[in-house]
Amino acid sequence: MTVAVRNEFAKQEGYSKSTYSHYTDFKYNYQFIISKSSSYKLSKTEKQELPEPSIKSIASLYKDNSQSEKDKEQLSFGNAEISIDVGEKSFTLPKALNLVAEQIEEAKEILDYPLDWDEEGALPTDKETFVEAVSFIVSYALWIYKNYDEIIKPPYIDLMKDGAVSVHWETENAQLLIIFNKAEDFRLEEEKLAHFYAERKENRIPLKSAIKPGAEIDEFIGLWMKKNLT
Repeated sequence: MTVAVRNEFAKQEGYSKSTYSHYTDFKYNYQFIISKSSSYKLSKTEKQELPEPSIKSIASLYKDNSQSEKDKEQLSFGNAEISIDVGEKSFTLPKALNLVAEQIEEAKEILDYPLDWDEEGALPTDKETFVEAVSFIVSYALWIYKNYDEIIKPPYIDLMKDGAVSVHWETENAQLLIIFNKAEDFRLEEEKLAHFYAERKENRIPLKSAIKPGAEIDEFIGLWMKKNLT
């Protein structure tokens, strides 16, 4: 479509030249993404269910220039989300955090590890402990994404010999390790805590502390993660 034809169509339909230009560019990008959807791990069913954006939806999107790129992405993907089920507990993440979701899904296999899974007396974990670890990952990944439009790197989730679940992020510049112990490892009068160790590689003075699993977002930790793990 030539620029002259594009502008004439926009005039007839009552849209600005800028809006219609955005629409045609956006539609092209949409079609390109769908054609390459295997890289986004979309199934044929999901691909068929994605609604093609209309010029009205694009016009409303560009009516306010303050709209974020994240809003455009959500429009093009039909607000697609990823659901992760752990027993009766369900977590939801946006497609933008698909690598985090994949890592959690892969880690679910540790729930099937039996007693003596390493042939050296290692203990199994339980769903409660695994859910606490996943809840921490999901909560902070979402907080960073929604507040700063940043995507956290996927962590490595593993099982320790005592049945605790470890969550480890490591980037070129920093690392964070947090350990979620099983409830039975705490005495009745003890507060259940998850201890963590964080460091920036250019500064060898580590940050060591603990959080209460399921507690509200600690903004200090969240900002540290946003700065060093995205």
